[in-house]
Amino acid sequence: MDKESLENMSENEDYMKLHPETFLWLHFVRGLWLNSPESFSSFLSEHLLNIALNFAYQSNTVAACSPVILQFLRERTLALRVLNSQYFWDHPESLLLLGRLKVSINGNEISSHVDYSFKTYFENLQPPPIDKEYTSAFEHISEWKRNFAEDENIIKHYRNIWPRVLPDISEGYWKLSPKPYKIPRLEVGVNNMGPADQALLHVLMEIFSASQSIEFHLFNSSGFLESIRPALELNKTSVTKCSMSRLELSRAEQELLLALRALQSLEVSGTSQIPDQLFHNLDKFPGLKELSVRLDGTQDVLSVLPGEFPNLHHMEKLSIHTFTESDLSKLVKLIQNSPNLHDIHLKCDFLSNCESLMAALASCKKLREIEFSGRCFEAMPFVTLLPNFVFLKILNLKGQQFSDKETSEMFAQALGSRRKLEELFLPKGDGIHQVAKLIVQQCLQLPCLRVLAFHHVLDDDSVTEVARVATSGGFQKLENLDLSMNHKITEEGYRNFFQALDNLPNLQELNICRSIPECIQVQASTVKALGQCVFRLPSLTRLGMLSWLLDEEDMKVINDVKQRHPQSKRLTVFWKWIVPFSPVVQE
Repeated sequence: MDKESLENMSENEDYMKLHPETFLWLHFVRGLWLNSPESFSSFLSEHLLNIALNFAYQSNTVAACSPVILQFLRERTLALRVLNSQYFWDHPESLLLLGRLKVSINGNEISSHVDYSFKTYFENLQPPPIDKEYTSAFEHISEWKRNFAEDENIIKHYRNIWPRVLPDISEGYWKLSPKPYKIPRLEVGVNNMGPADQALLHVLMEIFSASQSIEFHLFNSSGFLESIRPALELNKTSVTKCSMSRLELSRAEQELLLALRALQSLEVSGTSQIPDQLFHNLDKFPGLKELSVRLDGTQDVLSVLPGEFPNLHHMEKLSIHTFTESDLSKLVKLIQNSPNLHDIHLKCDFLSNCESLMAALASCKKLREIEFSGRCFEAMPFVTLLPNFVFLKILNLKGQQFSDKETSEMFAQALGSRRKLEELFLPKGDGIHQVAKLIVQQCLQLPCLRVLAFHHVLDDDSVTEVARVATSGGFQKLENLDLSMNHKITEEGYRNFFQALDNLPNLQELNICRSIPECIQVQASTVKALGQCVFRLPSLTRLGMLSWLLDEEDMKVINDVKQRHPQSKRLTVFWKWIVPFSPVVQE
């Protein structure tokens, strides 16, 4: 399977009629290619390896092919099932070259539906009044569901592409006894599972015993951990990561996790339950490097953390979301106790002890990633600290407001010296609006920048400055330019921006979306300028332009550009809202 066949077969109606089963399978693979490059890479690597090994064994050239095969395996991510190959029986030492092996365990009740909270999101939104020729910019949720059902049938038909619940460990490496080499890193994904049965438990005990490091990713699988207790207890020193989403932990499961003293990463999200016993005893994980807590509801996460952290000195990544009034002193102590902290994500929706929090951050000289959202943030103290973070690569302040011009100017000047910065999400506010051009100009000093996001602050002058800096070579590595929700930009401002934007060889995503109340209806000359702009962006694969009202002639221009674009088979334009209402048609 090559790229050309992947692109062309999926659009060949004659091929679909002659080979419907293959066409559906190819439809699945193409979706993987478009939407999950990492998964597609793993999928493709596995198939290439199978082809190479089949050729080597059928032609009796295994010894001659081994150097190439071993080079291919180096740091590769593959599915666990590849170990059933005869090659891993003959050359088990090749395991040591692999980056990681992944195995998925999926329950029977897998739902492809995503539960979007349309009512909550749109409840205060009035249907926009628009001319009849622009109604196609909105699709009613009921119609979208009918269309989605067709794709869902494909998913159901090809559910056998998903690994079956019981992983196959019957051939190749698994026949070795004893096993001279272990899997360096095993990633176990568990989705929509209840308790495991005895057959699955037996298989997992075999897989875990052959693994040096085990990482769990559990989704919607309450009760699963307790059911595999025997396997975990026999391999407790091998479990290094446990990520849990949308599940509740029993007391017994929390005790079981506390026995995994080699745990280095703990993530809990998507649940309203606070696993208080687990959090209160975090100090029992002396090697803990990553802690992420993102719970639903208004639970006070910080209240159940231990008062002291005498054994936690290796924390590198800390992500805490809390929505209720809390005492930040425990969080401050944890930060002060973590000299190696390099990633911090905080969302605190209350104002309390911000000064002590900022003071604690001052001691974190190794920070590479900072994200602040919520009200527990003070602009001036943070801006004063910013020059201290010389290793900073990611700065996300899109949830913050900078209303003061002087503070915003200091912020802009400080950004220019953060030469390692790769991702920059700017705050909102009138202060940032006033210095937006200065911030854009400072980007000329950021040669590593891959992601740049401005929301709610750009106007005609500052968005044109973005184009000018790009054309002068300021964004050579930029992959994602997010200029959404900038409602101060007029049609003329957009047209000038499109006409000037150039010299972005690596840009993959451009976002110019607006909110529904700020829909924009533009002239043909503006759409033409947009089309010409897109054609000058050779790597572009995603263009977001929700709330741009396009008629039939406008869409012809966009579709013509898509067909002639270097990324024609991958370029996706997002221009249609999925909404629970119909727009009001103006007579």
